[in-house]
Amino acid sequence: MRAFGALCRVGLSALAVGAGCRAEPPPVQLELGVPFARQLAVQVCAPQKCPADDWSVLGHDSTRSNASAGCCGAPLTLEFRFEPPGQLRRPARVHHVVAHQGVFYASGTIGNSPAVFAVDSTGTLRWTFDSRVDITRHHWPAVVLDRVVLNDDGLYILERESGRKEVDRGLDSWGEVLSDGRNLFANNTWYIAGPQLYVGALESGGAPLWTRNRFGVVREDTLDRAGGIALASGMLWQTLDTRPNDSVGVFAFRADDGKPQWSTQSIPLSGVSTSGDRVYVLERSNKGAAEQLVSRTHSTGEVRFAVPLAEAEDRAPTLAQGSVLVRSRRGALSAFDDRSGEMLWQRATPELPRLVVARSTSFAVALGSRSILVAGGTELTLLHLSDGRELWRGRPSAARGVLHSPIFSRGRVILADDTGFLVLRCGP
Repeated sequence: MRAFGALCRVGLSALAVGAGCRAEPPPVQLELGVPFARQLAVQVCAPQKCPADDWSVLGHDSTRSNASAGCCGAPLTLEFRFEPPGQLRRPARVHHVVAHQGVFYASGTIGNSPAVFAVDSTGTLRWTFDSRVDITRHHWPAVVLDRVVLNDDGLYILERESGRKEVDRGLDSWGEVLSDGRNLFANNTWYIAGPQLYVGALESGGAPLWTRNRFGVVREDTLDRAGGIALASGMLWQTLDTRPNDSVGVFAFRADDGKPQWSTQSIPLSGVSTSGDRVYVLERSNKGAAEQLVSRTHSTGEVRFAVPLAEAEDRAPTLAQGSVLVRSRRGALSAFDDRSGEMLWQRATPELPRLVVARSTSFAVALGSRSILVAGGTELTLLHLSDGRELWRGRPSAARGVLHSPIFSRGRVILADDTGFLVLRCGP
């Protein structure tokens, strides 16, 4: 019987993969008199635990996949709603939330000043960072290199446990942030009186290592409308659409020294995401051309496919287990094969509401359960990744206004609303 069990473990590995189990199955102890199929279901698939995956940056990770390795089933139940405390004549609100090791870090404002609120798993405020400056462009916070970083009217590097400001690189910087585990990577998307537009690498303390695509001559003369960056395999990609000087394209640089690898003359309409040997961007080939979902090889920029899309949401395409997901502003959620561009399925969802919060996202993926959480107004819908079928729909009574920018973390869904954020517990 022991030898049979060893042989069974080898065979069950293949069966588990075919059954949709993600991880290698544990050792199987078969019992006499119990149907084999029942033991297979209970011992092979059931013990596969979902990882306690964090969502520490915009798009979940440096590839901007917008997909967590964790799981989320129905129903979703409210754990708490957090409302940021304001100050006299300076009301506070939340824009976006990331999660790291059970703590939620929300970017937002106090008055007109960009701020960060750290909230523990019980909904208790741990600390507040108040920049005391005056212009927000609603950028996401990031937890990288064991620090909290916000690039919103200044590049601020904060101590994670206390919120104490370690580094302040000066005013007038707005953009995305990510890390390769050693250095920071960031961009600036608006030239006023601080740094010019740029993309580049910085030391963990914020000192520049290299910069590329520097634009700006006089105050307020240049704005980047795309402003996306992604990182993988020693490469950094940037989507750039500057106005009014019309410097546009998708750009690839070596991450270690910034050496240019390739670029395009297309007009990007979104950020960039990457998986395997491909990068994905929503773009136009020229000013009069139609919108397209474009896949390129990440090493050369060669186009692998280009799929026409109408009125797509201007976020980096979502990448999930062989699918590329894009939602239109009219609500249609479409899944395409990530190698061929063939449409796999399309699902009608509520039309995207008009938001005052920029850089918002409207859906996220939990790979472990193959589920998609779609936010539409005050309603939430859970769909299956394989075909878009509806698994659950609900309307959190605690929400105040439009729900947006969902993330998954450790069996929870976190979403911002008009002023605060909600934490919802996932079902099994």
